[in-house]
Amino acid sequence: MWKKRWGRLRVIVRDLTLLLSAGGFALGLVMSILGAIAFWLPRETLPSDWYDALRGGGQRVDVCVGGVGLLLLIVAGYYLVDNVLKRVKFNRLINTTSRDKIVRNRDKLEELAWELSSKHKRILQRKLREMRIR
Repeated sequence: MWKKRWGRLRVIVRDLTLLLSAGGFALGLVMSILGAIAFWLPRETLPSDWYDALRGGGQRVDVCVGGVGLLLLIVAGYYLVDNVLKRVKFNRLINTTSRDKIVRNRDKLEELAWELSSKHKRILQRKLREMRIR
């Protein structure tokens, strides 16, 4: 029973990888900017309640927010770029009219389809049926 749930969760995460990495990248960018603003701008330039909220009531929350934001920006940015490049490669390989190229690149197409999403698996299956490849 737990194996089924774990399998479904893995499929859901794999299908949402692009969305999750884009969201993480945006959140990391916002956190990095807020941390930099709170760290480098003088107190007089910001409203006092906003400045106190960024500083965390005397603690150095701005440094933590900026550091975590930078880390999230790097990690999510890596996954975002990796996912986009895999999608481009998959689309380049699947949008060919040559049966020989599809057969030659079938292993790579299946690997990319599994890594990207179940939608890409269906696209590959439809293309293989269309070209009558077993």
